[in-house]
Amino acid sequence: MSPPRVSSYLVRSTTLRSLIWKLLVVLHGYGAGLGFFTLNFPALAQWALRRSAPVYAVDWLGMGRSARVPFKIKSKLSDTPGRVKETEDFFVESLEEWREKMNLEKMTLVGHSLGGYLSTVYAMRYPQRVERLILLSPAGVPAGKDTSVPGEEFDETRSLPGGSSGELEPLPATSGRIEKIKKEQVEEKKKESWPRRLVCIRILEAVPY
Repeated sequence: MSPPRVSSYLVRSTTLRSLIWKLLVVLHGYGAGLGFFTLNFPALAQWALRRSAPVYAVDWLGMGRSARVPFKIKSKLSDTPGRVKETEDFFVESLEEWREKMNLEKMTLVGHSLGGYLSTVYAMRYPQRVERLILLSPAGVPAGKDTSVPGEEFDETRSLPGGSSGELEPLPATSGRIEKIKKEQVEEKKKESWPRRLVCIRILEAVPY
């Protein structure tokens, strides 16, 4: 059985030489597609011309123009590590199958959001296939060095004492504050119109879990 179809877009120089190992592979985020980089392709084309190296943009399975492959997590709801591994396997191994099919020896991965997370997982599994790893606002990567602090991305600000002007002081991210933010998000969700909810549902239905 042939592997599921992964959609990709290639930008390459007409003066391509034997520097194939310098190629870039651009990977989008959750629920997106390579079309999100449309405005970036001219600049990437200039890079390809200067470096005589190709640039690929790839749609993850279940997104963009790639195949909608049935995907069901078998691990129990309480087995978070198992569920994470199954999800990572689904996406990361499809990228490896694509690399093999395209006969690419090494890649520089440019991952945005969820694409950054999955690019990191791929680099850890297949370090011999990754020349460089470039992360653009990656999901799942803590903002600070202390990974024991929950949700450091939720780093709101507060005014200085007495309402004085000047720089705002950051608030520490605590479990309590994160729960407060989650509750606020739930309340905002309830206020959404039915058309907006319907659009969100349809988008999510197109992406395998």
